[in-house]
Amino acid sequence: MNTLVNKQKFKKAFRPTNPLAKDVKFAEDMMQVHLTDGRIISVPVIWFPLLHEATSEQRQKYEIGAGGASLHWEDNEVKMNLTKGQFIDLLQRLADGWNMGNARQAVDCFTVDALYTEPPDKQVYSGREALYKFFGGENGRAGDMNMVWHHIVFDEETQIGTGEFTFTYGEPVHGVTMIKVKDGLISNWREYWYASALSWEEFTSKNSF
Repeated sequence: MNTLVNKQKFKKAFRPTNPLAKDVKFAEDMMQVHLTDGRIISVPVIWFPLLHEATSEQRQKYEIGAGGASLHWEDNEVKMNLTKGQFIDLLQRLADGWNMGNARQAVDCFTVDALYTEPPDKQVYSGREALYKFFGGENGRAGDMNMVWHHIVFDEETQIGTGEFTFTYGEPVHGVTMIKVKDGLISNWREYWYASALSWEEFTSKNSF
């Protein structure tokens, strides 16, 4: 998204509500996920067949992705999918990164080989490093960005979601993006938007819900 600088403060539509993972331990037949709020969630390892069959060494080769919203292992076949709540948190963490001018936080929500496009070919960015530069890199963008989500939908089975948004960088735009998640991070982002000075409420007034 290469549009939207506005000093005006916007109210966020969604805020992270789910505690995030900070550590994972295995005890006998249980996997213990240690959360940032101090709680520990224990689940049977047998719920995850590939982890159940993995060696102790393989189980320890995990990474915490999206700031704690997802877990994934070196073995590409060991995957953990996001819930709808975790997907919402992931998108808000991305928005917060943009809103703070923190390109690193924003790009960490994407896979290493993520593809970000505005069809058909207005914007095409491939890979995390290209996205890091697009999001402003180490020094950030020249002006303020502001991203607000309005509606977010997510299919936990296919790990595909969509969200309506308002994004401001110079001029406001309202749009929608289709998102594919892989191992807890955004692997595909396809956005469509329309520039308008109208507020979201005015923009959607003929068909609001």
